[in-house]
Amino acid sequence: MIASARPAPGNKADAHVWRESGLPAAAAGSTVIADGAYLGTGLIVPHRRRAGRPLLRGQEEDNAEHRRVRARVEHTFAQAVAAMHNLAMTR
Repeated sequence: MIASARPAPGNKADAHVWRESGLPAAAAGSTVIADGAYLGTGLIVPHRRRAGRPLLRGQEEDNAEHRRVRARVEHTFAQAVAAMHNLAMTR
């Protein structure tokens, strides 16, 4: 499932927009992944390195899988936008 909140100004923190959007209730019971901007929201975000402490091997593996999944989603968005653009250009 892909869900989107209403557009918000660029100076609004992603986590704040998420919390205020109503999407947490809509996604209840679902697994939701996000980027590091959503830390503290309960979403699945990449592990962060701490100063002077490298990530554990399992954390690196988690992050690699997280990147692979997010890349697929981002590519899907890009294809959808390109398709909509092409449709708009043919009218």
